[in-house]
Amino acid sequence: MSERSGLSQRVAFHGSVRWERLDRRDGDLVVADSDARGVADCRAGDVVVNEPRIRRQELDAVRDAIREIRPRRVIGVGGGCAIDAARLAWLDACDSAVVPLVVAPCGRELWRAFAPFAVVLESEGSQATTADRRLAGHDVVIDGSLIDTVDDDTLLLTAVDVLVATIESLLTRRAQPYSRAVANAAGLRLLPAVGAGIDGGRPDSDAVIVASALAVEAFASTGLGLAHGISTNLAALLQVPQDRINAIGGRWVIGRWGEHPALAELRRTAALTDGIERSLTELVDAAMSRLRLATLRHEGVTDGHVDVVLPRISQSSGIPWLPEKLGVDEIRRVVYDLCDPEATGVRTRLG
Repeated sequence: MSERSGLSQRVAFHGSVRWERLDRRDGDLVVADSDARGVADCRAGDVVVNEPRIRRQELDAVRDAIREIRPRRVIGVGGGCAIDAARLAWLDACDSAVVPLVVAPCGRELWRAFAPFAVVLESEGSQATTADRRLAGHDVVIDGSLIDTVDDDTLLLTAVDVLVATIESLLTRRAQPYSRAVANAAGLRLLPAVGAGIDGGRPDSDAVIVASALAVEAFASTGLGLAHGISTNLAALLQVPQDRINAIGGRWVIGRWGEHPALAELRRTAALTDGIERSLTELVDAAMSRLRLATLRHEGVTDGHVDVVLPRISQSSGIPWLPEKLGVDEIRRVVYDLCDPEATGVRTRLG
């Protein structure tokens, strides 16, 4: 019997994905974030949510607007903020069998368009997560004219963020053959996209979007790891997207476990992909340099923030399944090292 018997793989996204122009119809209600407002064909009655994260009071306003207008369709346009706002409000205010949901991603954290969960920020700096299969059964429309509004660095950041998630889904001891297959398929698309971005080109947006969907399929069952535990909790406290923090944490993960056998196929992909003759470490380092990512301190994280989130990080669901056991004290040292490695004096194996 396989050593992985008892581990199961659930299919996360079960909607449809179409590459076509977003068709705005009479009776639609659009939920857009501030960045997408100018390209989302917003009209009277539509709702604009403020980036970077959806907050409880904004979500209540979106829900109220849906109940008042009673739209024929709900459409979320933008990054993770608009995507989660539209999905959560639709779930609460609509009969999902009668009112369709459409998501047109075009911003940061595109992967949320495919996730079977959504998050909303609470006032005290924490977040509430809703996991519901209906959140991943909608239509996703990839509109090239919307995607073209996403700048090159945002696409690169998205690719790095999803690459970290891909790596953590491969490293977790909950991984099994299906999750490894889809994670490695995501990496096959992400590595050239990251390479193009750090070489001054535009990452292939289709590759980033497809890889985002594949990565969600991988981590929906396996969970993630330390970088995700750090980024989720710090981002909620700071009320910012988690992508930049996740990339910084992911750099430590790659430095610590980059030679792990679970990443063998990803390392081969990095070495053999046309135009990329770099290790995973070199690739991520170059991307972080281009994105001006350095330490958590540069992202506004203070020692006080670290003290607040450390208990939450240590209790994150992926921590027991890391490639090796990390105790509370070591996790504390890692987070402080990510804030200021010179101050903590902690040395991590980088490369």
